[in-house]
Amino acid sequence: MSSSDFQPEIYQLFDEGNQLFSKGKREEAIAAYTRLLEQAPQFFPAYVQRGLALQELGRVNEALFDHQRAIRINPNYGPAYYGRGWARNWLKDYKGELEDGLRGLQLDPDNTSLYRRRIGAAYSGLGQYERAIQEYTRALAIDAQDKGTLVNRGLAYIKMGKLDAAMPDLNRAIELDPDWDWAYAERGYVYAMLQDYQRAINDYSQALNFNPKYALALYRRGLAYTAIGAYREACSDFKQAGRFNSRFRLTGGLRSRTAIIYGLIASVFVIIGTCSLLSTELWYGGIVYLAMVVVFLALAYRARHRHVGI
Repeated sequence: MSSSDFQPEIYQLFDEGNQLFSKGKREEAIAAYTRLLEQAPQFFPAYVQRGLALQELGRVNEALFDHQRAIRINPNYGPAYYGRGWARNWLKDYKGELEDGLRGLQLDPDNTSLYRRRIGAAYSGLGQYERAIQEYTRALAIDAQDKGTLVNRGLAYIKMGKLDAAMPDLNRAIELDPDWDWAYAERGYVYAMLQDYQRAINDYSQALNFNPKYALALYRRGLAYTAIGAYREACSDFKQAGRFNSRFRLTGGLRSRTAIIYGLIASVFVIIGTCSLLSTELWYGGIVYLAMVVVFLALAYRARHRHVGI
């Protein structure tokens, strides 16, 4: 069955969903694709688009199901392999992703750059970062405006520890799409790795302006807040991250408790140190106060290094 064998109203619904998706309105786009599929359950492109929207919301298993449904209906539809490959990436099935990227490249040569991106992501997942960057660069030679490939190449540079090489790709992706939450979140991660926590927080906050339920951005911002001693804000972010995505429910709760403990300890140290400093034995108070500062800095250092490796 071809995607052209349907009534005009089906295409209107499809266009509606695509427009919503392009504006970042993922839940509304999913609703439009679902209405379409209720009327035309064999319209396989809608499964792929709905799967992509679901994945951007972190609903990976649902996305994988949609892509597989599209492949069952039309095994020769290249974009379905792109979508399934992306879902497999999130599930850490990098060999499966590589197979899907190569299959899509074979079936859909008009969109070579997209499948090169998928192949690059698979190599990156397999730890072959140089090869991944080669594939991303080949994709960008075809389409220099491909923001997704720019971000992916930036991430490969990050994994190689080449943060200075990653930043231009992330900056360019944001220039191409100033409303893209994911690009801001990944640039924020680079700032955090560089221990520029305020810029990291600014980028995570920008991502959350566009997508308030972005659990990963909330979680990472919570870690950045912890690193600068803003424990109340960190606690709030960890709790929200767990609320929006079960993946962060346990770790977010633990981080939240850690943020509270650090905040309480810091407050107690400052109170004890200040009281000691004001005691009649001024020299003794000064020693106690300095000891409290040293311990507090040690805690802050520990919190800062908790951020690495997210």
